[in-house]
Amino acid sequence: MYERDLADGTISYSYFAEKVETLKMELAQINPANNQLYPSNEEQLVRLANELMKKRKMDDVIQVLRLNMDYFPNSFMTAESLSKAYKISGNAGMAQKYMTKSNELSRQNGN
Repeated sequence: MYERDLADGTISYSYFAEKVETLKMELAQINPANNQLYPSNEEQLVRLANELMKKRKMDDVIQVLRLNMDYFPNSFMTAESLSKAYKISGNAGMAQKYMTKSNELSRQNGN
């Protein structure tokens, strides 16, 4: 629900991030053995970022992808998407940094 609201512009990224943390805490209380129930996988927030990118909400795109890097630090897909987002935003330095990271992670993962 919060993903849709962020994509639609109904809520801000900061509100989204706050609700994600609240949700994670609630899910951890329900199932303490599995503290990574949201996002369920690295693709979930990449899909949200792609939807935001189509709407040209680049600040939100970058924040969502950086959040995803926090959850999945070995995700070459997220690093590649971050590179693209920074490039579109006009930040060539950060675009290069995350493309390099994406390439390194891809090699480490055998892709």
